[in-house]
Amino acid sequence: MKTILWLLPGLVFGAAEFFLTKAVADRTLRGKLPAAQIVLKIISYAAVLVPVFLLLPREKSIWFGVGAGGGILLGCLVFIVSMILRKKR
Repeated sequence: MKTILWLLPGLVFGAAEFFLTKAVADRTLRGKLPAAQIVLKIISYAAVLVPVFLLLPREKSIWFGVGAGGGILLGCLVFIVSMILRKKR
């Protein structure tokens, strides 16, 4: 049960980072400078990852990292499914 408490915030953080990276890539591909999104990404990394990996015990930070990786995958899957459903309409 205790590992789930660190896995879930990691999932949320990973999904948020996926969509932030997607916003940076979309803006760059449109030929615009994604300065605000990049600053937001750096701030989110500093606000979450620095305390997690420097202040928490190793076992808890590993589970957070596993959750973050899973969140990136989950965010990608949600995006792909939504794009497929949008194209079918």
